[in-house]
Amino acid sequence: MEAIDLTLVLLGAVLQVVLVVRLVCLVRWQHLEKARKLLANATNRRRELDPEERRIQALVEAGRMRVAKVNVGILLFLSSVTLAGIQVQHLKYLAEPLSREVQWAVLVNVALYLALWLGPELQTSLAFSLWYLVASACTFFILSPAATANSVLTTRSLVTFAFWRLPTSSWPPSWIVACCGFVLWAQACVRFLTWSEPHSSTMHENPLVVETFMFGVSLAVKVGFECLLRSMAVLQVRHDKVGSELQGATSLLRHICDAVIEVDADLRLTKHSKELANMLLRHRPGGSLEGVSFTDFMTPADAQKFSKLLEAQLAGKAEDFESNVFHTRLVDSCSSQFRVETFQVRYERWDGQVCSLIGLRDFTDQGCLAANVINDMREHQPEHRDGLARMVSDSEVSYPWRPSSGSSATPELAATMAYTPEPLPPGPGEKTSQPGDSQLLLEIDLDTFTVRSASVSVSFLAGCALGDLMSLQGHRLFRQVKPQLAALEQNGQLGCTVFNFGFLDLHFGAVSVEVDGVVEIMQTQRGELSLIMLFAPTSAKSYKKLEDMKAKHAKVSDWPVRL
Repeated sequence: MEAIDLTLVLLGAVLQVVLVVRLVCLVRWQHLEKARKLLANATNRRRELDPEERRIQALVEAGRMRVAKVNVGILLFLSSVTLAGIQVQHLKYLAEPLSREVQWAVLVNVALYLALWLGPELQTSLAFSLWYLVASACTFFILSPAATANSVLTTRSLVTFAFWRLPTSSWPPSWIVACCGFVLWAQACVRFLTWSEPHSSTMHENPLVVETFMFGVSLAVKVGFECLLRSMAVLQVRHDKVGSELQGATSLLRHICDAVIEVDADLRLTKHSKELANMLLRHRPGGSLEGVSFTDFMTPADAQKFSKLLEAQLAGKAEDFESNVFHTRLVDSCSSQFRVETFQVRYERWDGQVCSLIGLRDFTDQGCLAANVINDMREHQPEHRDGLARMVSDSEVSYPWRPSSGSSATPELAATMAYTPEPLPPGPGEKTSQPGDSQLLLEIDLDTFTVRSASVSVSFLAGCALGDLMSLQGHRLFRQVKPQLAALEQNGQLGCTVFNFGFLDLHFGAVSVEVDGVVEIMQTQRGELSLIMLFAPTSAKSYKKLEDMKAKHAKVSDWPVRL
């Protein structure tokens, strides 16, 4: 055996001894992640990205590193087996199936794989990129005319592609894979063009065709792998985001509600709820509410309207909100009805299934938490004024206002005749108020949404913007009037121009007054539209605030800033 062959055998034995020692001590050593974290932080600082994009890039990098570590172990095993075969070949003086250059290339690869496998601190993106460059340089040397004859060039190209280039193409960035592949392709082109021997007539034996195919496959695998990692990272970020939002919503609902349940797109409970079973007096042993439709616990009228509400959301008709608050009635096992305040949040699970998180709060003997929100969040106003919202009929859903019915008066008198408030109860030391004492009129310009004119006692409101005068919900409600006029005209209901409203907050500086009344649509000779709003306080307390406000601002010309 020649000295150079003996050197190859001894170096291979040294590497194999190190490999065995590493296997023995593997359970005692801990992976060092500090270098990778520092490198990841340095990479993230290169560009100012939003947190979500940085999270996606970090997940892509982590996925690439996991695949690279698995590849290192597999390639180390295959290279070690190949090196062992070469050693046996030299010790028994067998014929050499591989050239000496290829044998040394195998030894170099075993050394590099072993170094990456032994040192976790070397398992970084930079280290894997450097290794890919070294492996590409070795491949370039193996496929050179000095190391490989023309007769075996195609075979060795396929071997290097299968064992080195393709498995490690997922390690470095895409531009490194493209550059290294282009260099090897250029080498094949030069060698093919300067080939003195007759060219092969078959494509699979043509080195240029084979190298072009391998170049395209390596790029396609790299691009596909990166797209797969990014899509998985995006799904994970979306899943984590939905999970955190769902956890926060669930925690909040559990603090304010008596029961929190989850229903699917068919309104069926996804799992049993012990709290809901206690509310409905259905806590018998072995009983479960899983798979039961939530509408089975509601009154028939409310169940039908609740189903239509959620179906509209699932169909994308409820564009303005993903959550909902309303009042309804549930029926327990004793056929007794009780009022519940329902908080509903719609969300999409990681598997694409749309579900709803529903919180239920029994307020039969106590006040509700979101009466004002319920009055204003809908595209309609509740008819009654006892502070309790209800599910509205289908005829009320189409318009943000409910037209007053049964009025045959002329438009000039309809607003006055359609609304006659009850006398307010007197406060301590106050005289009884009479109907009409606190009624006020405002004319609202539909083009600018400002107060065009007002009653003399509140003339300081003239010129005030609705955004300063009303709450956000009230302002939004008034802005919905103009788009609905076309629908009213098409349905032949433009003559019913008197609409009721209730529990509307008006802000007079730092003072907030709750009023209800009617609104009538007026049209000038030139076709301009405006609203005439007739309103009065809803309670004696609001009446007192309104009287104090009128006395305070009797001679004030400037509208005070809303606090």
